[in-house]
Amino acid sequence: MKLAIVSTFPPEDERHPVGSYGASSYTKNLVDNLSQKADDLEVFSNCESYSTENYDVIEAWNKGVLYPLTVLISLRKKEEVDTVHIQHEMFLYGGILSALVFPILPFLLKAQGKKVVITLHTVPQNIDAGFCEIHSLPKLTSIWKIGAKLYFRVISFTCHKMIVHEEIFRKTLSHNYNLKEEKIEVISHGVEEKENTDKTEKEKNTILFFGFVAPYKGVEKLIDIEDELNFRHETVIAGGKHPRTEKDDIYDIYYQKIKERASEFPDIETTGWVEEDDMPYYFRKADVLVLPYKDVFSASGPLHLALAYRTHILASRHFDCSLPQELVFKDNAELIEKLNRLFDNQKSEEIFNQYLEPIREKRLWSKVSEETYHLYEELHS
Repeated sequence: MKLAIVSTFPPEDERHPVGSYGASSYTKNLVDNLSQKADDLEVFSNCESYSTENYDVIEAWNKGVLYPLTVLISLRKKEEVDTVHIQHEMFLYGGILSALVFPILPFLLKAQGKKVVITLHTVPQNIDAGFCEIHSLPKLTSIWKIGAKLYFRVISFTCHKMIVHEEIFRKTLSHNYNLKEEKIEVISHGVEEKENTDKTEKEKNTILFFGFVAPYKGVEKLIDIEDELNFRHETVIAGGKHPRTEKDDIYDIYYQKIKERASEFPDIETTGWVEEDDMPYYFRKADVLVLPYKDVFSASGPLHLALAYRTHILASRHFDCSLPQELVFKDNAELIEKLNRLFDNQKSEEIFNQYLEPIREKRLWSKVSEETYHLYEELHS
């Protein structure tokens, strides 16, 4: 099998580069593990070309409406490629026009006789006024619903299989977008294996928020509850602006407001972007990662990093599809209650082993890559 992966990808010797989309580190981990199974694998990306012992990274496209054409030209030079796996996020390859032309790429690859797999990293569940507000969109919900339904149905037609990371997303594609469930495979987001998971010794309990600071992630909830936490602690908001918001004035106002509100509390630290080398420090320092999201339409990269570092997790009700109820909170009051319980008992490791270790073991990248490779083989059988 000659396998090609199309995605953003980290530069050489990096895995979680500052300012990158989660699909980049996801694809890096997937490729590193797939390369142990695939005889011939190449990555077609927008980063500078380089080679590793097991695969080549080819600079094949730039963000913009022409990327399907440049990817196709690069793949034409590799006529022996028989399987193409494309990573998809709505704005992974550029702006709205780039998203609209995306189906051209898998359609033409499929027409050439190649087996095409698409991983959908984002699947909107409820497109309503709240969705538009969270994503700074005009409140034209009927138009967005019709457009999304048509978009995902076209994508389904252009490929042999689609991958999503949670069962809830398969149900969403089936029920909300009328796609056939048998065409959708659920393969979890992977968890990295970290050798040294010793926790940092410290005097305070540490609450961590990690990742892009975006309205749908609800980080302001951690600021709202600050005065109600009656234990010694620090809250670390470790993340910066979303890379797609450089020219978004509305988002900039939101981001600055978060920073200003956080600065009013001495126990809240905002770090901005966290360099890859510093990520282990924050996860090993943290007693708990809190995910106070207002909406979930993709697998959470920070959640899977917390699993890798064996950091306890508390998440909003939107994660009840992937986490046990003991780790999910429905409102601020329940979040405060579960934080108090966690720090009163000092049993975060015991709770992790009971509820999160089974999830971690199931989602290790070695197992995720096996499932993915088996899917490729089934397409050729």
